[in-house]
Amino acid sequence: MKSAESFALRSTHAHKVVRAVESAAAKVQRPSAALLFLCGSIAEQIVRVTDLLRDANLRLPMLIGVGAGVLDEHSEIEGESGAAGLVWSGGAARTRVMAAGHDDLGAALEQELSQGDASTAFVLLRPDRLDPSAFSSLSLKGRVVLGAGTASTQDVFALDGRGRVTRGSLGILCWSGSRPLIGLTRASRLITPLRPVTRVSGSMLLEIDGEQALDVLSAAGNELEGQPLIFAALAKEPDSTGSALGRTPELLLRPIQGVDPTRRGIVLGDEVQDADLAAFAIRDAAAARSDLEQMVREVALGSAGAAPSFALYVNCAGRGSGLYSTANVDIRLLRSRFGDVPIAGLQSSFELAPYHDQLALHLYTGVLALFTSPS
Repeated sequence: MKSAESFALRSTHAHKVVRAVESAAAKVQRPSAALLFLCGSIAEQIVRVTDLLRDANLRLPMLIGVGAGVLDEHSEIEGESGAAGLVWSGGAARTRVMAAGHDDLGAALEQELSQGDASTAFVLLRPDRLDPSAFSSLSLKGRVVLGAGTASTQDVFALDGRGRVTRGSLGILCWSGSRPLIGLTRASRLITPLRPVTRVSGSMLLEIDGEQALDVLSAAGNELEGQPLIFAALAKEPDSTGSALGRTPELLLRPIQGVDPTRRGIVLGDEVQDADLAAFAIRDAAAARSDLEQMVREVALGSAGAAPSFALYVNCAGRGSGLYSTANVDIRLLRSRFGDVPIAGLQSSFELAPYHDQLALHLYTGVLALFTSPS
């Protein structure tokens, strides 16, 4: 018997998806939790899939959501109908689903984490219900929270340990036990250096190192060929030197929402008020591949002395074959380092992961959570 089992299948049939979940659960010793991700036309049957899982009476806390694609350790399914999932053992798990009208999702998640000594939580959130400041009040306090924005306006579904079904705009799967190692990789290349943020006004970046922000952007854009998508890259001062392997420092990528030609400013969002450094970046396949290779190496080094048990990988829908012009690039790199370790994940509309001990929204980012056991 295994401690974890993943799966992925291309199918348009709800009962085949349920059989895949049942088969995975049968291979795991005392399964305690599961995640299931759907994409393509099978995602339109999420209610049917959930009802069949309820009738299967697995008595397994499970979160079910929709991605633009899904993946396991063997392949990424994009542009097709499919499902991927993971069943694992160890620790106590529970699910909770919240409606969009909840007053403070951050406080609700904080309360959920504080019950039963949960060490880790996976969150799925509908993109049309996203409030970027929803989790600003959440203090991680050494706990790990990660997750994704789903790829449609379908609700997130959950089964609890008694087989009861709930649905809503935000779903949480919490469990106790060892915390995973987290690695983040971004599909971007900096086209300007990180420089100090010297003036902001609300959500507008006005000056970078004393230079008007729009002038910095214009000069950077003039150096580019074609019309690539340009982001703002925000960072905090303590990480400005990057990692020991020379990777780009920890960043938040943010879309440029508008410009003010009169004030020579750039509208980014509320996070600009907390940024110490700013730069501009573009989506870049070679940089994304290189950064993922280094991230995987860092995570592997961090797990020294412990055997990998399973992993979750949230991969932005802006990566995948749309970025690399070929399929399975990210999953091949993960497999080259971790071999047959069970992995499951989805392609997301945005990513949720720690950033300086807070839960933050990420874009064009891959988030790896590697769970280990003593070797």
